[in-house]
Amino acid sequence: MATTTVQLTNLSGETATLVSSNYGAALGRIRNDTAPIAFQQYISGDMNGAVAYNVGNIVTWIVIWTTDFRVATQILPVGAPVVWKDISDNNLQFNRAENSLRMDYGGKYTSKADISSTPEGQTLNVTISYAPN
Repeated sequence: MATTTVQLTNLSGETATLVSSNYGAALGRIRNDTAPIAFQQYISGDMNGAVAYNVGNIVTWIVIWTTDFRVATQILPVGAPVVWKDISDNNLQFNRAENSLRMDYGGKYTSKADISSTPEGQTLNVTISYAPN
């Protein structure tokens, strides 16, 4: 069994609210510009971890990770369907992933994820940010 230490950082300008997780330790809210939040997940075999947060009422921030150092992150407009299998099948990458969504009114949300080995298993660091233009 591997331990994944997950650290999430929110620099979006909005509060992120958990809407889906396959693990109960994920924090329900991540306020903007606060210290990164962290939780541990214990997973075995080919299982994965996954969280989705609504960032304000603007976008949905999705992160998926596996025990073999693959990670995917996706930003969708809030209310768009989250098709977990498509994200997992098409976006999982070894060690790091990045995704952006440009807004119609200008500005861009970006999510960056890095996953690396530790003696206990792995560490995942993910940050969502917003740039006005």
